[in-house]
Amino acid sequence: MAKCNLTVILNDPDRIYYAGDTVSGRVRVDVDAEVRCNALQIRSGWRTEGRGNVSRGETESIVAFSGTWEAGQTLEYPFELAVAAWPPTYHGHYLTVNHAVDAQAKISWAFDPKASCQYRVAASGAPESSEVKPTAHQVGGWIAGLVAVVFFAFLAFVFVVLIANPVILAIVLVFAIVAGTYYFVRHVMPRMVLGEVDCVLDSPVATPGSPIAGNLHLSPKKAVLLDAVTAELTGQEVCVSGSGSNKKTHKHTLRTHTETLRQSTKVLPGVRTSIPFEFQLPSTDAYTLKLGDNQIRWTLSMRIAIPRWPDWRHSEAIQVVPPQRSDSADGAIDSEASMSMQRVAGDSPEDEITFDETASHFYAARRDRERLDLLLDAVSGMTFPMEVIVERRLLYSGDDGQLGYPDGHAVWARFVDPPLPMTLYVPGELADEFEQVGNRRWQGRATVVGWDFDHRRLAVRLERPS
Repeated sequence: MAKCNLTVILNDPDRIYYAGDTVSGRVRVDVDAEVRCNALQIRSGWRTEGRGNVSRGETESIVAFSGTWEAGQTLEYPFELAVAAWPPTYHGHYLTVNHAVDAQAKISWAFDPKASCQYRVAASGAPESSEVKPTAHQVGGWIAGLVAVVFFAFLAFVFVVLIANPVILAIVLVFAIVAGTYYFVRHVMPRMVLGEVDCVLDSPVATPGSPIAGNLHLSPKKAVLLDAVTAELTGQEVCVSGSGSNKKTHKHTLRTHTETLRQSTKVLPGVRTSIPFEFQLPSTDAYTLKLGDNQIRWTLSMRIAIPRWPDWRHSEAIQVVPPQRSDSADGAIDSEASMSMQRVAGDSPEDEITFDETASHFYAARRDRERLDLLLDAVSGMTFPMEVIVERRLLYSGDDGQLGYPDGHAVWARFVDPPLPMTLYVPGELADEFEQVGNRRWQGRATVVGWDFDHRRLAVRLERPS
């Protein structure tokens, strides 16, 4: 039976903590019998729970007392400890990340009394790295060297066995043929038709609710009608439990979203084709992280379906990070943007603004609702000459928030520099010009009429021909 009992009491148990904060409180010790405490250790840190192997990290540790406690005493020891900046508190399906203050009385020849109290930590911005190395299970350099020696010794052993045993050699050859065939079908054959395909992301880092955008570039070696081009965004919890032969991987899909970028698209040999894509990340607190054998990962999987031929597939890792927390008013406009909007609203000739500058401001503010509203107030109704790249025509019946024409259509396009996504509302008289679309340029005059918040696109209405 323990000779003392510990209790951790936080000063503000309901508070949400951020990077740079400190958690304070006291450890109460109720002594039942005289006991010698070698050290009363109090530490802050995090710990994973759930299906995967446990990982933990320590943020700060102090020794609050060392000495003898007398029977019947009730003592309290205050503490103030740093809060970890990463990872944030997370309660998922297979993975849980908790932060806590732990107290432990180290007593010789007895079980150490322990106590713990959890507190919540919220992310306050993108971490320097989404991978946090746990304090336990660190591998030293000499162990890595030993592993390398064993590996090369194993290769030498296998080489000798293969020479001495033709049966094993035959099995290895069959395995090599199967693996080579799989690689040829999966990776080489699609390139025989499509040539080199590049998947270029505007940025592999994004915050929840922001868009993931980029382009697929391909230079086909022959004419081919593609069945479909699709993009799939998947978020997963991946937890590994056990080790060796008992190792098991647990996966849980958090979110998945599939979007068809093109259907029945013909590409021509020698012509570089670009297929833009953009869709929005869901609102989530499942940020990308890796804590030992536990991780949350987001993947963008691209697929080009080729008729009667192996499909081209490619995956890109997406780092989902928390939005930057600011102590100042959220959505505040920087002075440069504010001055630019004042220029937009000016009446004198020197206050005129080009569409290039307007597009730059909208592109910079595309994730900030307040900045977008201020920009729209400044430029809505203004008409600009512009040149854009047409992407695809939408099924539009003319009732899209009264922004377009009753007899018109909607077309997705993008500005060149910066690559601002746009929605063009086209009058019926110009419908034939947009009948055959796909990465061609359009020049003309259009009026800014709003912002498509669902697809994060600037909405403009083309002028009717005179």
